[in-house]
Amino acid sequence: MIGTRVPGGAARGWAQDHHEDGCRTEKPAGLRIPALRAPRDGAEPIRGWLVVYLVVLVGLAAHGLELTVASLIIGANPALAGLTSFVPAPALGAAG
Repeated sequence: MIGTRVPGGAARGWAQDHHEDGCRTEKPAGLRIPALRAPRDGAEPIRGWLVVYLVVLVGLAAHGLELTVASLIIGANPALAGLTSFVPAPALGAAG
């Protein structure tokens, strides 16, 4: 298993990794993990768009939260929005 301790694993074709905390993990000796690299043709890396996406996502979530809180406040006290009369929603659908 990758990332688990195997006693005597190096003798069975496993390589040992030494980490900063002194912990040794072992992986198969022939295992190569490719590094993430930016494209060489001048294209922007995906992480830049990921940051943009996360900023927009957080903004939309905050906006939705603000609208929810505002609707609860106006629903509790319609006079805050300048409403002078309030018609319940079921009354709007009854046509006859």
